[in-house]
Amino acid sequence: MVAEDAPVENLNIPLVVDEKNDTPVFPPQLISSGPFIQYPEIGLIKPLLLLPKNQQIKKESSSSDIYIGPSAGVYYWMDRKKGSFTHPLSELLIGEKTEISSLFGIKTNVKLSERWSFSGGLEYYRRNQQSQYQVNQPYSTSTEMLSGNDYENQFRHSLPTGLGNVSTYLILSRSTGSAVNENEDVLLDFSMDNVSDILSIPLAVEYFPLTQGEGLFLSGGIRTEVVLNNRISDVTIQSHHNAIKNKHFSVDYDVLQMNNLNLSMTAGIGYKKVFWNDFIFSTEVQYGKALNPVYRTENYRHDIDYISGQISVSKKLN
Repeated sequence: MVAEDAPVENLNIPLVVDEKNDTPVFPPQLISSGPFIQYPEIGLIKPLLLLPKNQQIKKESSSSDIYIGPSAGVYYWMDRKKGSFTHPLSELLIGEKTEISSLFGIKTNVKLSERWSFSGGLEYYRRNQQSQYQVNQPYSTSTEMLSGNDYENQFRHSLPTGLGNVSTYLILSRSTGSAVNENEDVLLDFSMDNVSDILSIPLAVEYFPLTQGEGLFLSGGIRTEVVLNNRISDVTIQSHHNAIKNKHFSVDYDVLQMNNLNLSMTAGIGYKKVFWNDFIFSTEVQYGKALNPVYRTENYRHDIDYISGQISVSKKLN
């Protein structure tokens, strides 16, 4: 055996080399000293094996785990209106309501750290707002036209809705044998639905204050709405006059009055649970505050806030 003068770090202990196998051997001094793991006196020294005592090799989860899966939920809309319309003629908007919308989409989640994650997605939902009006329309006999066994009168109006003005074309009629006074008032009820098909892109960051990567989380972000289609549907009219009836009613709506791109700021609270290692179940309640009005005039502004509830099941991709 031949001793060499090469030191081992700061221990000043010579390495011993087996001349026959040309391999280093643990000296007794190194075996008894810490903080190294003790090995048999005769054997190969592998630099990879010089580990501190009690150190365990763990398989660390990737800090960029990506999850994706379907989502579903509901939107409860909260219309915020400021100002008032200047109503033409005697039209009166007596009420508007927005139905609860169902949403369907795809949600993604990217783990940023043990406490933080990023979520995004693509969602579709349909918003339906119903507007109701009551019109006290003077009926002029001097402008009547004879059509078969009926007299007809034509009217054009501009009706206000929360999402813009609607132009209407109305034909009222009465039988030739009925008696009506000149400019007799006719009470009319209008009802129409404004339907919007919307594609939504939600982006948010999530923070887990109690546990790492699952459990209770808080979220905040921004949501972008793209209006794919905006239309009037389910138009109805009813006359409360015994002699004068509705014969024709049509609506023309300028879809450009409504913004096709809307933004809202979001804040939410939710719960996540990891199961089978590769799946995440998530549920969240979120509040969204509109950052821009969907419709506005000089004296009127219409914002739409919302409260949503959503669940999703996502699978890890990597």
